[in-house]
Amino acid sequence: MQGDKNVMEKLKNNFFEIILTIMMIGAPLLGIPEKVKLTEQNIIRRDFLFIIGFFLIILLIKRRKELKFDKKDILLLIFFAIGIISTVFSIKLNKSILGQHNRHEGIIMIGIYMLIYYSAKNFFKYYKSFVPIALSLASILTILAIIQFYDIIPILKNMYDAKCANATLNNSNIFANFITIFVPMAFSIYILKGEKNNLFYNILFFTGMLISLARSAYLAFAVYTVFILIYIFKNKNKEYIKRFATLSICFVVLCGIVNYASNNRISKRGELMVKETYSMKEGVTDKMGSSRIYYWKVMLILISERPLLGYGPDTVANAIAEVHPDIFKSFFKKTGGVIIEKAHNEWLQIAATMGIPAMLIYTVFIFLVLKDNLKKFTKNKVSFVFSTVIIGYLVQAVFNISVIAVAPIFWLILGLSENEKFKTECLEELNKKDTV
Repeated sequence: MQGDKNVMEKLKNNFFEIILTIMMIGAPLLGIPEKVKLTEQNIIRRDFLFIIGFFLIILLIKRRKELKFDKKDILLLIFFAIGIISTVFSIKLNKSILGQHNRHEGIIMIGIYMLIYYSAKNFFKYYKSFVPIALSLASILTILAIIQFYDIIPILKNMYDAKCANATLNNSNIFANFITIFVPMAFSIYILKGEKNNLFYNILFFTGMLISLARSAYLAFAVYTVFILIYIFKNKNKEYIKRFATLSICFVVLCGIVNYASNNRISKRGELMVKETYSMKEGVTDKMGSSRIYYWKVMLILISERPLLGYGPDTVANAIAEVHPDIFKSFFKKTGGVIIEKAHNEWLQIAATMGIPAMLIYTVFIFLVLKDNLKKFTKNKVSFVFSTVIIGYLVQAVFNISVIAVAPIFWLILGLSENEKFKTECLEELNKKDTV
């Protein structure tokens, strides 16, 4: 009886950790495969996150006497308030509230992201299994993506209509979005700790990044690798240098093996990046970056028309179809049925849907979170890990889209990066296990 009482007491005191860990696992896993036509792919994810948001509100109400707000929280509240006003004046009210079909990033979902951030920042307690759970989740999805990419088990490729690796995310770019969180995490942890299991995670996640075929993920890798090198250079630790050299050799070998086994699909993506970079000397064309230049031009048109409040959260498709039917029809015909639903750039997306003030506030918020981590970047191991993960995600966000399968995990990481108690206990664990 005493044991049962202790378990119940422990559960009662750790609801935030339980809810947020369940969220981290469920958000990427709960997608319905492309070929399963029972309902749309992300509806279960949406409803799951609505339930997560409901529980977080209840928990925060119960802990209301402990609520506190710093300048970052105030910025987010202003951001959310602008989002609500933008929703009221939206071109499509229901879409701004609940989000587009299969996207679901309306004002309610934005509010849930903020709840995740605030809860992680103020109430999440460190526990030893958290990072292993996160890395295990990423491992499962990466292994599934590899199975799809090489068509090892055809049914898993066919169910998800996986022309490229996508795991349970139904799109290779979204898988790249997801794996870009975990490659820098595993990379930086291995530099700090060594250990064979961390080497395994690096080999697995790097392979996942390669087979995503997403140039945004490749570019992000280049950027956070520079930051990792800066950390190593500043600390002048021989073990860090050895571990970096080990990973470098592994990554080079993996590039060769994965490229050969995929009929040079990896090298072709790299060649395309180089080719487009050189061709920019002669001018930027709409087709560059898989038509992202064209997407961005269209977003600039939308932003110029409604600079203060935008067209409403998650209404890009409606704004183009209803306000610019010529653009909609032309692009639809040219691409064989593609509809522009997102900006493929986090900042242009916010500016087009919620206005320039909202985009600027979001940018300041992200800057302040990153600044706090970069301040201790070379001296604090945990800040180093968080910095590389956040930088990696932000780089790919310049070219990719926010999705409900991955964005909640990013907001969780933002919150944890601000949770000083979590970081202190995490640092103790890193220092205790700082072995080769």
